[in-house]
Amino acid sequence: MVQELKRLTLNLELQRYEEDIHRYEQLYQEEFNKLRQQILNPTSSDYKHQIDILMYSVESYLNNYKHRLLRQIRHREACFHTNLIRQRRRRQSLMTENNIQVHPQIIVDVQKVALNDAQLQFLSQNVHGSNFLSSCSSCSTRKKSNQVLRVTDKSGIVHIGDANDYEQKAQAYREKTKAYIELENDPLSVVFDKAVNLLNDLRSKKHILAWQFDKMMPKREDAQLAYLYFVPKPHKEGTPLRPMVSSMHMPTTGISKFLDRLLRPLFDQHARSTRIIDGVDLIRPLQAYTTNGYLKPTIYLCTFDITDLYTMLPPEESLDILTEFLLEHGYTKVNSVSIDAIRKLARLALTENVFTYEKRFYRQVIGGAMGSAFTLSLANVFLWKWEKPLLQQQLNTNEIYGRYIDDIFFTSNQPLEKINEMLDHANDFHPNIKLVRQIGKNVSFLDVLIENDHGTLKTSVYHKEAAEPYTVPFNSDHPHHTFRNTIDTALLRAVRYSSTLSIFQKEQRTIKLMLLYNNYTPRFIYSRSHNFITSYPKTSNIQPFIHDENEFRAIRHKMLNIPTILEYRMAP
Repeated sequence: MVQELKRLTLNLELQRYEEDIHRYEQLYQEEFNKLRQQILNPTSSDYKHQIDILMYSVESYLNNYKHRLLRQIRHREACFHTNLIRQRRRRQSLMTENNIQVHPQIIVDVQKVALNDAQLQFLSQNVHGSNFLSSCSSCSTRKKSNQVLRVTDKSGIVHIGDANDYEQKAQAYREKTKAYIELENDPLSVVFDKAVNLLNDLRSKKHILAWQFDKMMPKREDAQLAYLYFVPKPHKEGTPLRPMVSSMHMPTTGISKFLDRLLRPLFDQHARSTRIIDGVDLIRPLQAYTTNGYLKPTIYLCTFDITDLYTMLPPEESLDILTEFLLEHGYTKVNSVSIDAIRKLARLALTENVFTYEKRFYRQVIGGAMGSAFTLSLANVFLWKWEKPLLQQQLNTNEIYGRYIDDIFFTSNQPLEKINEMLDHANDFHPNIKLVRQIGKNVSFLDVLIENDHGTLKTSVYHKEAAEPYTVPFNSDHPHHTFRNTIDTALLRAVRYSSTLSIFQKEQRTIKLMLLYNNYTPRFIYSRSHNFITSYPKTSNIQPFIHDENEFRAIRHKMLNIPTILEYRMAP
């Protein structure tokens, strides 16, 4: 709530500046048009020459006046920028004068933090380093104070929690999923031998090629046992934990990566019509849905996610569904690898998922490991089978259905009771699949906020309430094109996601505040915004703003038809 209030207050302050600019531009255009109307059409060439001189003089004067007003506004923006940054500055010595001053806020879930200000600042500034916690001087303090430091899920900021609370949640997760069993001895050598024996057997029978064998074969000197850890999700109620398995040097990692590269392109190709890969990929069918007259005031927008999908995949049933998927789409071999060989490799990757946690050894007996490349592909194929009844029902009623991994969006013209009944039935499709739903006229999906406003579609960029306005700082050691791309990408998303001009203008102010907050200068922001907007025809002559709704719609239509980066990557 605090972050949302800050965003709202600063947005309103910046809106006042932009309204002044807009008013100056309107006065300029009105006076100039009035002068044009007062001048009669000249009849003689000499009179026409005099009028041209007059018009040139007037226009020069107005341009000078315009630039003077802009300099005044630029000065006010610079003062605003200075005051904004000053609030974030810390007292530092001359040796650390060039350090980046903008850094994420640490989330504290304990009554008293056993870290001093210098240690907290170190954590905050080094949050993007993968090994910063192990090198931090606060690690011994953490052990003494029984506190846990973790980088949060998705948002990537530091969370300080109580170790006992972490362990209780981890224990509750293990008991709920029943996905792990404890082992008596270190299983690394056994798993290594199984992987080597299977690969040698497949190669000797020529079920895999030589280069495929080399890609998957583990090296004994590099083999290490995976380890389990939990990352907090503070954006959700109660700060639940997400299990992650670090298995970079496991003997089965090469097999997992090979299977992922082998199977993911097939799924992307054959299930593309039901997949949502980014926000633009969702907005396009929503617009078509609206254009075709299907969006009525009674339409509900629905989202749901599947709880603990990766750790709840039944191994043998998942392999059967994988076989069904391949056969249904006409594959008996994939890149010279038979379905039988694929099943053997996949079974090994799933069943030999072993790791250490708190100095104990465990095996995962249900599902795949979070962090394993093959787990994502197998989960997608498993849901391809699970979602068939729900998908067919949506297609029969001309409603939208799309899935991004374990998050699903669909529309429905059914009463609320019928929708809940349908989802309750979907909950019974499989005992391991449980849904968490959100139904209403206003929902968020990925980074898009979607609203059915009495039959009118409204979309905008979705900002989580706890999100902080951080981006690549302007005084960081990055190539100059990185800062240009930061602004261009944010503006491109704003145009694509904003269904109306007013929504875009609000998001544009949010972007500008974020940039000012991260030390971007007003001049650089203006320059990049001007270049971005003026690359499309527009009537405004002063500022990089669009003030005409039809003008904005034309620009947005053009940008929506440009493929996104993910679409370029997935193109055949």
